[in-house]
Amino acid sequence: MTSPIPETGVGIEWGLLPVARAQAGATAIRSDDGEHEAFGVHAAASVGGYTGLDATATAYKYETEGAKLKLGLGVDTGAGVRDGTAQISVLGTGLSFGRETGFKFLGSEFKLKLW
Repeated sequence: MTSPIPETGVGIEWGLLPVARAQAGATAIRSDDGEHEAFGVHAAASVGGYTGLDATATAYKYETEGAKLKLGLGVDTGAGVRDGTAQISVLGTGLSFGRETGFKFLGSEFKLKLW
């Protein structure tokens, strides 16, 4: 079963420190084999365990319980630990180790979910 879900919004999340996010134009379809997303735009700024800036245009994203694949263009820059994963990236290129382990290049990325 699939269901298209348009996602747009702007907001501020509060944890230990604030995180500002904006997202527009994304359409997600959830099915039995995973979640697909096409044509999304995302921007965020965060300070805390992970500190960084993120601006990404996604052409296609696919996510299952065990992996993530994203094709797009991004210039996210930051470092820290977020959701059990240590991450570092400069201008959309970087590595992540931990619960999600993978790499990204200019905004496109591949990650394996280890637990």
